[in-house]
Amino acid sequence: MKKLISIILVAVMVLSFAACDNNKKPPVETLPLDTEALKADWKNGTLGFPGDKTVTFPCTLSEFLEQSGAKINGTQVTEDTILESDESASFYASVEGANFKITIKNTTDEAISCANAYVSKYSYNNTNEANRQIKFAGTLSPGVSRSDVEKALEIPENRTSEDEFYIYEGRNSKNKKVKLNVAFNNDGVVNSVSYEILY
Repeated sequence: MKKLISIILVAVMVLSFAACDNNKKPPVETLPLDTEALKADWKNGTLGFPGDKTVTFPCTLSEFLEQSGAKINGTQVTEDTILESDESASFYASVEGANFKITIKNTTDEAISCANAYVSKYSYNNTNEANRQIKFAGTLSPGVSRSDVEKALEIPENRTSEDEFYIYEGRNSKNKKVKLNVAFNNDGVVNSVSYEILY
């Protein structure tokens, strides 16, 4: 009887170990990151788009759309919409299937068209495969691993307790304060990127 119980216990343990092996997650595939490029250029917020198009900052909305080849989604905001002094506007734009959010700001003392307002913030996330083609500083996109971001920029003091968000702050080549926010999913992979110039 004792032998039978022992055999049953061993069989249960073997089956338990087999079940554990079957429940293991497959390794997460991540995109490569040029850590040196990110480290060198993150404060300037250069943004790469499909078709080898690059946007450099600071730039106006008109320059952003021309350099990226992007189009504004919807009709609520157009290049001709008027912004009052110190007013901001946010909207979505897209290029070759990639979608992102842009915020523009009138940094002057008079009313101007949106076309002449400066892009003060943009963000994009892992909503589709095309968004992985948007490259911050020529290299950072959704799908990059947290460990690669840490190799390039280290672990910032400004982050959430669960390390869901890393916030990096600095000054760009025009001495404007900038903020880079990188969000990660549960697998430690970049889920979204946002960059802001504080005018």
